[in-house]
Amino acid sequence: MNPKTVNALIAGLAGAIVVNILNETMRRFDDDAPRLEKLGMDAANKLLDKAGQSAPTGDKLYWGTLAADLLTNSLYYATAVSGTQKAARTTGMGLLAGLGSLFLPKKLGLITAPTTRTTKTKVMSTTYYLLGSWVAGMVAETLSNKKLFQR
Repeated sequence: MNPKTVNALIAGLAGAIVVNILNETMRRFDDDAPRLEKLGMDAANKLLDKAGQSAPTGDKLYWGTLAADLLTNSLYYATAVSGTQKAARTTGMGLLAGLGSLFLPKKLGLITAPTTRTTKTKVMSTTYYLLGSWVAGMVAETLSNKKLFQR
């Protein structure tokens, strides 16, 4: 695998981890915090239902959703850090992901409360994704500058 691709994937994973750490931490301390895991579980339930499969429940659904979230966000952020103008790309794509978490659930027939319950919830949700993209950008830049995983 190309070293630049490896660096982008590592950076993307770092950004995705930040989003999940923020979500898992803040939901325990703030009633207005987004509940991204609930949105993900609703999406998994609906997707599996459309595929004619029954969704897992409890911890299996939670951990499966978390794994899918890490994978998809890692790939998304890896795309954000690829190419030129990383600062603009990561900022733009982070904001796009955050705003997507506010506006896409309704259009997709998913529950909306986990990300739109209050103004504070909306701001926090958007901020999580923006911070995740910035971390991905910083990790990508660090890996590139340190020539880690380079030939």
